[in-house]
Amino acid sequence: MLRKPSVDSGDGGISSSGENANNQINNIQTYVASSKKTFIRKSALFEVSKKIIDSDLSDDSDFDTSSVAEWDVKIDYNDLSTQYKEILKSEAEHYQLMTDIMAEFPNGEKLIKKIRRIYLKKDKQHNSADEILESLYSTLELLLIQAEESTNEVASFLDEDREKCVWLIIFYVFTKCQILKLPPENKK
Repeated sequence: MLRKPSVDSGDGGISSSGENANNQINNIQTYVASSKKTFIRKSALFEVSKKIIDSDLSDDSDFDTSSVAEWDVKIDYNDLSTQYKEILKSEAEHYQLMTDIMAEFPNGEKLIKKIRRIYLKKDKQHNSADEILESLYSTLELLLIQAEESTNEVASFLDEDREKCVWLIIFYVFTKCQILKLPPENKK
C-alpha cells in the first residue's frame, strides 16, 4: 500500500501533497462555509443595530409588546415560503445575542420602532409575507450601505456579516410581534 507523503513543516504544522492536500483544503472550505452560516460577530451586530438606531428613519410608530405569539406558530400563520421559514428559524439560535445587544442601547426601543415603521409601509405595498420580508431586508441593507457611503467609512464588517445581522434584527423584531400578522388566538 502506497502512503502519500507528508512533510513536517518545522513549526508543528503538517504539509501535504497530492490528493491528500486537496482533501484537506476541501474539508477546511466546507468547515468555513458551514461555520459562516451560524456565526455572528457581536461587534458587527452592535454596529448594524447602532446604524439603524441612529438613522434618519422615522421612529414614530406605536407598538405594543403585550401581544405575544410563539415565533414558530407565527411563521406558520403567515404562510411563509420554505426559504423565509429557514432564514428566520436559523436566526433563533442567536436570539440571546440580539437581546444582549439591545440591552447595551439605552434607546434600543428605537430600533424596533424604526423597523416597525418600515414594515407598516411595506405591508401596504405587498401582498405576501415573503414579499414584505424581502422588501424590509432590502430597505435595511440599502440604509446600511448608504450610511457607510455618506460617511466615507469603510465598513468594519463583511457583506455576509451585514446580511446575517439584518436577518437577525428582523427575526428579533418579528419575535416582538411588531412585523407580520399575529395569529388571532394571540391578539389582545
